[in-house]
Amino acid sequence: MQIPLIDDLIPDHVPEGSVLMVEFDPASQWYATSMTISAGWIKTGGAVTYSVNAQPPETVRLQLRRLGLDVESLEKEERLVIFDGYTITLGRKSTEKFAAQSLKAADLSIIYSSEVMHAGPVPELLTVVDNLSTLARFNEERAWVEFILTRGIPSAYVTKSTTIAGIMLGVHPESVYKQLESS
Repeated sequence: MQIPLIDDLIPDHVPEGSVLMVEFDPASQWYATSMTISAGWIKTGGAVTYSVNAQPPETVRLQLRRLGLDVESLEKEERLVIFDGYTITLGRKSTEKFAAQSLKAADLSIIYSSEVMHAGPVPELLTVVDNLSTLARFNEERAWVEFILTRGIPSAYVTKSTTIAGIMLGVHPESVYKQLESS
């Protein structure tokens, strides 16, 4: 499938199983852009899992409604899954259907190993992670980077889906960006 806003920048389409990392400035419009990409993907028949780590899930719903989506229907059909990784950052338990119980890399790795890495192909799926940098607040650098390298990135290949993950510029050592860029 075509990725709205991005396919115009890439001469050939983005292959299934790809992971695109967006290094964004905190003052940029990355969050709005990620929602525009998500809405466009859904409008062309795809499904989106939006992993929200830096903003409340209701903010994502509001923005997607403004972009013309019937969020409630899409969530019922599970063509839109909002995965709440935000509420746990506040020290609260989420009331969302899909939510992180922990942002510890070891806990996330177990979930990915048992669930995501055994899923079948879903090329119509776009996974958007609003801000990977949130993981750095709850993990040592090596642990969260290793999680992304051994679970997050390979999961797109295994499921033949596409992932777009944002990471904030200027908050991590250069080695973190280089490791993620190289894979």
